[in-house]
Amino acid sequence: MGSGLSRAIAVPIHGPRRQETPEFADGRHQYLVLDCPKASNCSSSASSTNMYNAHAFRQLVESMPIGVIHTDSEGRAFQCNEAFCKLTGLSQAEALGEGWKSAVHPEDREATLGKWNPEVPVKGSFAVSTRFLRPDGRAVHVSGLVRRLEEGGEIQGFVGALFDVTEFKLTQACLEENEIWLRSVLDSLPAGLFHATHEGSCTYVNSKWTELSGMECQEAQGEGWLRAIHPSDLESVQFEWHDSVASGRNFDFEFRFLRPDGVTKWVHAQAAPLMVRGYHLGFVGSVTDVTAAKESETIIEDYNLRTGEMAVELAETNYELERLNIQLETLATTDGLTGLYNHKAFQEHLRNMYQSGPEAIGLIMVDADNFKAFNDEFGHPAGDEVLKSISAAIKGSIRLHDFPARYGGEEFVVVVPNGEPADTAVVAERIRRVVELHNWPHRPITVSVGFACAWGGRPTFGELIQNADQALYAAKQQGKNCVVCWSSIPKAA
Repeated sequence: MGSGLSRAIAVPIHGPRRQETPEFADGRHQYLVLDCPKASNCSSSASSTNMYNAHAFRQLVESMPIGVIHTDSEGRAFQCNEAFCKLTGLSQAEALGEGWKSAVHPEDREATLGKWNPEVPVKGSFAVSTRFLRPDGRAVHVSGLVRRLEEGGEIQGFVGALFDVTEFKLTQACLEENEIWLRSVLDSLPAGLFHATHEGSCTYVNSKWTELSGMECQEAQGEGWLRAIHPSDLESVQFEWHDSVASGRNFDFEFRFLRPDGVTKWVHAQAAPLMVRGYHLGFVGSVTDVTAAKESETIIEDYNLRTGEMAVELAETNYELERLNIQLETLATTDGLTGLYNHKAFQEHLRNMYQSGPEAIGLIMVDADNFKAFNDEFGHPAGDEVLKSISAAIKGSIRLHDFPARYGGEEFVVVVPNGEPADTAVVAERIRRVVELHNWPHRPITVSVGFACAWGGRPTFGELIQNADQALYAAKQQGKNCVVCWSSIPKAA
């Protein structure tokens, strides 16, 4: 051959567990054919040909993330990679020969395996989209390309590359279901809806639009919708549409539909640009039957008035929703009886202060003295009023940035930011004093107060609460109606 001609080199393809070249049933060996750019180079580089050995080829195929299968002309597999086995759920031994065919979903088997037929008049490659039914019962959607290997006009075998498209198929099915649902919703609306391109080519109309125009959905596609417009109005509608697009304003126009049954319908059409994530996707619009409005200006005025009312109602509804959302958020963090923050809000606030708050944190615990006896004597409604009054006394005694909360029952807490012991003691004593001096209706009410402080995250979150609780207990032991600091409590040696 001349130096400009090409030559092919046939490299034996070994089986997965054999060193010899695999054979078909008729004794023919399988080869991987490699093209050499120049015959002279091939003849002079015979030693380099050994690099294209079966082991290297098999390693390359095994490393690929897509499923690869190599079969003879009858579809019997003699090579497949690990990715293909993962798709089918079969081991390599199970997949070889006729085994891989059992993994094809029964509903797809005839159509899929029919393509692995040398008699089928398909040249070159053909696309495959099918399902594998794995032994674990899971269906895997795959898609890919199969190449027919020919030599001398005869089919020698097939090589296929398959991708797992299960997630895509599921997503596609979900989108189709959503589209069906959306179209059913749009078809139930009382206004005619449409979508069109900048040039006015229609891509969608709903059922109400077809009812007004007397035209079927398919007839309205493209420029078909223009045939529904009264001939006397067609030119002005087209001019108004293109002028609106060119000037960047919304389309707003009244014209007539001339239905196939001869009935004329006046419609008010409005359209605005459809923007999705910065992309202009044409125009969406509505058509409203204003036939009766054309006969009576009063109806027109009522229609405009009602439109304004709906806008006001919508604004009022949005305002009410915002108010309710704020109220719900408040209810989630507020004690219903006292109006103070609840236990959950206190825990979150104190944790946040430990993470990013001031160096010094003071924690005050307040407990109503002899409260159970009060409830037993005067009843729970009176007890509730006491709790409300104590809460009011606490709110009136603390600083602007202090955080009051109901800890539970007749216990209250106050988180004091920048709470050095002296500052925290002042707030604690002020609370005790205000409660004591309050004009109580049944009998005098007092509180016991204990407090503890933390600096630089020490003691820990839990230890700070425990220390304040111990100080409160000490105040109870010292006769109640007093303030005790945890650091002043004698500690066991």
